[in-house]
Amino acid sequence: MGALTTQADRSVAKLTEEEIIHRVVQALGVATPPFPEGPGGDCAILDTTRGGRRYRASTVDSVLLGRHFDLACAGHRAGAKLVNRNLSDLAAAGATPSDGLLSLLLGPDVDVAWLEDFAHGAGKAAAKAGLDLVGGDICRAPAGMFAGTLALQGFAHRVLTRRTATVGDALFVTGQLGGSLYGHHLDFTPRLAEGEWLCGQGEVTACTDLSDGLAKDLPGLLGAEARRARGPDDAPAQQRGPSAGQGRW
Repeated sequence: MGALTTQADRSVAKLTEEEIIHRVVQALGVATPPFPEGPGGDCAILDTTRGGRRYRASTVDSVLLGRHFDLACAGHRAGAKLVNRNLSDLAAAGATPSDGLLSLLLGPDVDVAWLEDFAHGAGKAAAKAGLDLVGGDICRAPAGMFAGTLALQGFAHRVLTRRTATVGDALFVTGQLGGSLYGHHLDFTPRLAEGEWLCGQGEVTACTDLSDGLAKDLPGLLGAEARRARGPDDAPAQQRGPSAGQGRW
């Protein structure tokens, strides 16, 4: 049995991201603790103590050329996106960023100046959030490939997860939805201050990151019980989706 297959019924292409995660977690066995310490949320949450902050939140995310940005994208925008999508996971947990590890997958044809611009964008976004990038790894790859992976950890007095929403809760969004086709997915702002504030409000029951888009991230907040969310009824709100290249929700 090799790593690749030409049989459609044996390939990962037939599986959703959630199905892939489920299979991997099952195969990992006892090495993976249950949620919230293990997979299932924006961050893995560990009960610890550091400077009076009881919880440690850990997350990892990647950007891949051709998937998350294209050849026309400036390096600093791709680098900032990598950092900010990870910071958004910490924000959803109400955690303050601490430190991170950066890994790069480089094809031989990656432009050196573009790579430096990527690092500049990542460093600027990290510094703005008070995040220390303390190390990482570089791996050579075939031509035409570039990927960046960032693993972060942060700390919080109290954390929120996406699995604790209840029927009847009102839904609120920080920032503006839509606009991905106009480049908003490259220039969004992680809601770190808002996430920390929300964690301090006892009335808030759950929180999730929306950096992958409302359609993909909202079901994780609703859970597996076939619950539904009702969107705004006013016409202007319904019209914002189509104008930004998205359907009604």
